[in-house]
Formats: sequence, structure tokens, C-alpha cells
Amino acid sequence: MNTSFLSVRYTGSAASHRPRISFCSPWLPGMGFVPGVLVQALPEPNGMVFNLCDENICKYSELVSDTKEKGGNIMTVSRSDNNHHTGSTLQATGKYILSGGLAVGDPLLALYDYGIIRVRKLPSAPIFSVAAFKSDHTIERAPKIRLFGQWMTDVGFVPDALATAKSEPGTITFTLQNEGIESYRELVKYARERNLKLFQVNREHRKPGPYIWVMGQCLSKAGFGIGDVLMAVYEYGLIKLQKLDFAELGF
Repeated sequence: MNTSFLSVRYTGSAASHRPRISFCSPWLPGMGFVPGVLVQALPEPNGMVFNLCDENICKYSELVSDTKEKGGNIMTVSRSDNNHHTGSTLQATGKYILSGGLAVGDPLLALYDYGIIRVRKLPSAPIFSVAAFKSDHTIERAPKIRLFGQWMTDVGFVPDALATAKSEPGTITFTLQNEGIESYRELVKYARERNLKLFQVNREHRKPGPYIWVMGQCLSKAGFGIGDVLMAVYEYGLIKLQKLDFAELGF
């Protein structure tokens, strides 16, 4: 599944700013979104859809009229050539973005295939994408994910804290182990007897804050693979990772 994270931003002055959704991604040309092609942008519940219109356009005026009736807009893919991005760029700007229930600052997830990009507003829960790494002992790629953010501190996962992780089909549960176990040796024994993974929460260097790297079998045993999008559900002393439900987002 092809996914990308972005957000609703704004353009213009502070007094008269307009919402904007911008794609400056290397995958755009491979999906048919090359400079010069027409794209139809339409609002949908909690999101938008961008349809490629480079084929079967009988009358441009009819396409514009149909798009306006649906509350959308027609745009052209442009080309950027600057220090930040070189290649295809797709930018939607205007208040019609808000008619889909979006607002400036909303985090978005985009699912894309050839000729179509569909975006939806993400829930407030922390969202992470499973990346890939190569082990020193094998040439095969394995999944990895990095949990981070102030929310971890709020639920007790502070730097140097110890936690165990239990991998089950569809979920990984992290549990703080700062109380009830007298020594580290006892904690190691506890984790081994219950087939748990033992973690220490690390500290960011650039921006002070906690993070945890989760790699390999811990993710695979839960059925999480490279490219999956995961959501963190949490309370004090507990974090649960599970796959994001795309159907609930309206995809």
C-alpha cells in the first residue's frame, strides 16, 4: 500500500491566508502526475481526492463545470527546481479544501495509486510508519519503527525507564517496569520467562525527549511489515501499537 504523510498548511498573508495541500514527492511522476497534466481536486468527507485528467477529456469546459458543481477545482501539475525540491509538484489552494471537513494544521494520510491520490484526516493518536533496515548479519530488509514524542513522557515513558513489550497478532503492548521488580537481573528473568522483549527508553540528543527503537521480530511477530501504518493507543504505564484502520478513516 502506497502511503504518504502531510498536513493542511496555509499560503498568503496572516490576514487573508488560504488553506493549501501540497505534494512535492518523488513518487508523483510514477503515478502519472507529471508536469503539465490536469488534475481534478474534489472534497470528500474528512479529506479530498485528486484525480488525474490527462486522458479522455472530451471538453475542458465540461470538466471545469462538473468539478465546480462538486465543489472542487482544476489544477495543473507544475515543476519545481529549487534547493528544496526538484521535480513534479502538485498544490491545491483554496477554501474548497475546508468543505471536506479539513482545517489548517490537520495531519493527513495520503493513499495513492496510478492516477489517483486520496487523503484523509488522521486521528489525534500518534501515527507511525514502519520503515526498513538491513541487519549486519543478513542482506534481507527487516521492519523497524521509532516511537517518539512528548506524549510518551506524559504516560511515564521517560528517558532511562525500563519497559517490556509483548508481541501478539495485531498488537504490541509496552508496559513500564519501574515498580515491583527489585533488580535488573530479576527483570531480565521476568521477561525471559514470559517471552517478552526488554527495552530501555532512550533520550533524544537534538531535542530533549524520549524515544524507543522497535525492530525485527518484535514487529514481525505482531504481523507488522515494512510500509504498514501504526497507531499508538496509550494510558499511564501502557502503550499499545496496532494497525491504523483505513476503513474507519473513510478510505
